[in-house]
Amino acid sequence: MSAAEFAIFELTRTRAEVEFLSRQIGSALGTCHDLQMKSDDGSPIVEHLKDAYAMTSDQNEDGGSSDRYFVNHDGDVGAYLIATCWNCLTAHHAIQDRKLARKQYGIAKRRIALMGTNMMKEEK
Repeated sequence: MSAAEFAIFELTRTRAEVEFLSRQIGSALGTCHDLQMKSDDGSPIVEHLKDAYAMTSDQNEDGGSSDRYFVNHDGDVGAYLIATCWNCLTAHHAIQDRKLARKQYGIAKRRIALMGTNMMKEEK
């Protein structure tokens, strides 16, 4: 497999992985027992994840924020969701996996763009 073929393969593979994980997140959140239609645009809001990710910060004397910390737990989102909702825990893990997949997808896109740029330089 040539470098160009491998770059195209990686782009396709990582895009498919991001799409798969996005569907997995939607499926997991769709089975949450606390799914409610609350937002202005009618999109569903899952309170478990919102509560698990909620953070706040303390203010310094000079008005700047200092420490950020989670509101509903001590920083272990997974443990909080185990006690709250297994479906949201599944979604949380898929969200973390999708972050890495999106990063890999971006790297694959940049690799192809760099190959194209190099090809244009060689053509001149």
